[in-house]
Amino acid sequence: MGQRYDNNGMKLMKEEISRIPSLIIQISGYNYVKEQFNPSDTHALSGLAEKLDPDHPNDVLVILPPSNYFEYSPLKDLYYAR
Repeated sequence: MGQRYDNNGMKLMKEEISRIPSLIIQISGYNYVKEQFNPSDTHALSGLAEKLDPDHPNDVLVILPPSNYFEYSPLKDLYYAR
């Protein structure tokens, strides 16, 4: 992102926030048999890890962009990881 990480706050511009990596949390999923679901029901399988992690296709992926885990303090004009 172009500067050293600091838990005590960082002076960042909004464009720099977008360069901070998103956090991906992978939650172990239930081992079901795909044939149990109607193949035309695309919502039944959306949000799972199958495309990114074929070894664990039923895991759930939760993606947190930096805007969800960095907080801006207008009093100090700094961003803090939360």
